[in-house]
Amino acid sequence: MGAGQRFSTSGQTPLHLRLQSHAYTPLQAHFLHRLMRLVHLRQTSADLFEREPWLRRAVDKAIYSTFLDCAELGVGAEARLILGQRNTPSRS
Repeated sequence: MGAGQRFSTSGQTPLHLRLQSHAYTPLQAHFLHRLMRLVHLRQTSADLFEREPWLRRAVDKAIYSTFLDCAELGVGAEARLILGQRNTPSRS
């Protein structure tokens, strides 16, 4: 199965559950989880980032760096799925 065929983008299954259903190496899983945490932090910290713009830039750089790590580890397609949710409002 190709990298672009691992997950269906249709359906109601949350992305984190789709990612958990695939077998990753511990290092791949670590960086995918880190990317999800950073994206969530970026989504939920707008007030803090307004007061501290340097912190927003730092988080954005960490997201980019972690995305590159994911791509190097062969899970770039999954990382792009995570980043695709970046502009989606989080559900609390």
